[in-house]
Amino acid sequence: MYTVDGYDKDNDVYAEYWRGKDLEKAKEIATILDNIAMQDGLIQWSGELIDWVQVTNENNEMIYLPRN
Repeated sequence: MYTVDGYDKDNDVYAEYWRGKDLEKAKEIATILDNIAMQDGLIQWSGELIDWVQVTNENNEMIYLPRN
């Protein structure tokens, strides 16, 4: 199982955007959302900006970061 999460570094908060078994789909979603985040366009419900988006596995280990 993979999760696409956005991270707000100012508040040390993660926002989950997608969860599923398809790693390639997770990477595609993360890349699209991260491109939006880089333009300060991805905002979580509290109004805070998301700084980056990542894909994590079921052990909560980051396995994909679109900017690398």
